[in-house]
Amino acid sequence: MQNLLSSKFLADRICAGSPGIFPTDTLPAIATIPGKAKQIWELKHRIKSKPLILMGHEAELLFKFIAQPILSDCYKVGERYWPGALTIIVPASGLIVKELNPLGNSIGLRVPACRSTLDLLSRTGPLATSSANISGKYPYLFPHQVSADFKNIPLLGPLPWPKNTITTGSTIVELYGSGKWKIHRQGTVIFNLSELNNYKYQD
Repeated sequence: MQNLLSSKFLADRICAGSPGIFPTDTLPAIATIPGKAKQIWELKHRIKSKPLILMGHEAELLFKFIAQPILSDCYKVGERYWPGALTIIVPASGLIVKELNPLGNSIGLRVPACRSTLDLLSRTGPLATSSANISGKYPYLFPHQVSADFKNIPLLGPLPWPKNTITTGSTIVELYGSGKWKIHRQGTVIFNLSELNNYKYQD
């Protein structure tokens, strides 16, 4: 398969402005540095009202983009569910929101449970991401499917990618008030609000 790169070389390409494709613990992702995120909407034919997700290798790097008052709520979720197939949507502002959610005032965050991707993210820093498929098409599961539609975009090697038993998107939850979360999409991760309410985060 053409355009297959090691973590180091794919990180270099992404940091230079190229999109890249890699596995996650759910569906394969297409990614760019946040400043080049418009490429993802263009490549996927995705409408701008559908935001992108900021993916990183550790919670600390993601939470620097959000306000202090909600950090405790976010850390509770991060320590309980990350790395894992859970995306959290939280209030945010500033350049990162303009880059990933230009029509909104929130941002989606995730740390995937995929070792090769965590290594890549540790080299690139947080990336703007979306599932690696053309909008309106059923999400792809395998690299040969992805490369058929995104022929010139480099993929993370080596192949085969880690075997993934999750074939749907991540669970998505949104913080809409202190300690208040609502589920937007139920995936394989079961979000337990009562468990979180009994958890005491120590900063």
